[in-house]
Amino acid sequence: MKFLAPILLLSLLAGCGPIRSTAGIVEAERALRDARSAGAAEKAPYPLTLAEGLLEKAKEEQGYAEWFTSMTLANEARDLAATAQQVAQTTEGWHSPLKELGMDGPGAAAVEPEEPAAAEPAATEPAPAEDAAGADPAPADAPTDAPTEPAPASEPAAEPAPAAEPAAPTTAPADAPAEEPAQP
Repeated sequence: MKFLAPILLLSLLAGCGPIRSTAGIVEAERALRDARSAGAAEKAPYPLTLAEGLLEKAKEEQGYAEWFTSMTLANEARDLAATAQQVAQTTEGWHSPLKELGMDGPGAAAVEPEEPAAAEPAATEPAPAEDAAGADPAPADAPTDAPTEPAPASEPAAEPAPAAEPAAPTTAPADAPAEEPAQP
């Protein structure tokens, strides 16, 4: 009897995680349902979509018995769904810039992007004249674009591994009995 009270108390505390996690998921599902019915799918798609993703992750974490993580994700999903519902009820909603161009929705025709106007070719300077020998007239001490020294290798060459020393032969003393092979 003396040990019954602590065991009963521990068993009640152990059940809190799954219960609170499940309650959070149910609340989040209810909030998502209310947000969808308020028109959040059209007027507040971003918070609604994020809330749906968080709810799915909460269910996944609950499946791994990560009760606290599941409860936290479900509460965040509930709060975002409530935000989406509030936005859907109080504002005109989210406006896609694609709607203004007629490119939003399943029946929208694809608008071809306008081609940029042909740019005038840039004026190019004539190439410097070469002297009679065909060499570049630049002075010898002028810097060049090409490197004169070879670029260092990105990795040093690997050194060969040292050769393994041969193992010393082992011989049993002449008076030692011969070992029998081990039986499987």
